[in-house]
Formats: sequence, structure tokens, C-alpha cells
Amino acid sequence: KMVRTRGNVANNAPPEGGVETTQKLDEILAALLDTRDRLAVLEQQVMGNEEDEEAGNNNQQPPEDNPDLGVDINAGNAPVQPENKKARLAAELTNDIKRISPPKYDGTTLGDGAENWLSEMEKYFAIRNFSEETKAIWGAYQLSHEASSWWDSRKAELNIDETNITWDQFKGYFRQRWLPQLFYDQKMTEFQNLAQGKLT
Repeated sequence: KMVRTRGNVANNAPPEGGVETTQKLDEILAALLDTRDRLAVLEQQVMGNEEDEEAGNNNQQPPEDNPDLGVDINAGNAPVQPENKKARLAAELTNDIKRISPPKYDGTTLGDGAENWLSEMEKYFAIRNFSEETKAIWGAYQLSHEASSWWDSRKAELNIDETNITWDQFKGYFRQRWLPQLFYDQKMTEFQNLAQGKLT
């Protein structure tokens, strides 16, 4: 079982597997930068569509059936075309996604804290089109301090290749460590007490 010691940290010596970890972090960073660039291109396309749409609206002639008004009485009331609506929604979501960052988990809270972290990660993944393997990498990347040290040790102990496990497999390892059976037993007891309270 490999454990990172304070001596390694104090001497700034890289932990075992440091080169592999650095390479994986470089790959993750490259993927993030690629995603950022793709989001920027999408945003530019959306902005271009909106400018074209506005230019088209400004050049419209008054409607034939109301020549004296000089304005389109239906302007603003017409339904938004599906393509334009999708483009606007995509732009809004893109901007929102850029502001959202996944939560970190440091291992200081067992039980509810660990379960809450998993739940927040699931919400984060729900708005992204990540593969199951990418989710596992992101999950591992969001571990810090004690939790990160635990994962490094667990990977070495079981010879786990982080790039070849799924999010469900990662969650299994995570739950074994941070959600002990005692947590589930306590939750079951709480549930039973609530159920009995409602019956009386």
C-alpha cells in the first residue's frame, strides 16, 4: 500500500507515478482548452446568427396590408423560429456552463458530505456530454488533500488505469471508502424512525 509521506511533500520530491500524473493532467488540460475553444466557436456562430437576424429585421418593408402605418404591427409578436431559439438557448447554456465548476472533495467529511459531493458531480455531468471514462477522470481530478492521497494509493494498490474505468466503477471505489456501512445503517435507522413516527 503506497502512502504519500510528508517527507516527499516537504522536499518537493514528486510522488511515485508523478510523471504519469503530470501527463494525465496535461491531457485533461488539453481537453479543457479544446472544449473552451469549441465553446468560443459556438458562441461566435450564435452571435453571427443574431446579427444576421437583427439586420434582416431592420431591412423589412412595411406590410402590404397596412401601407399607411409604416411599421410591421406583428413585429415582436411573431414566434421565434426554431433555429434561432435553439441558437439563443445554446449561447445562454454555453455561458452558464462556463461559470459552473465541479465541486472538490477533500475527504474530511464522511457520509453525507461524500454523498452530497457525488450528487453535485452527477448534476455537473448532467449538463455535459462526457463519456463514462471522462466522468471518472473528472471525478478523480476533483479529489483533493486526503481524498486525493487515498485515490493515488488505491490506484497503485489495485493497479487501476484511471483512463480505463467508468464513472460507476469510480463511484464504487469512492463509496467503499467514504460511505462506510455504518452510514447506510444510520440512514436506515433514521428512515425506520420516521416511518414509525408517522404510524403513531
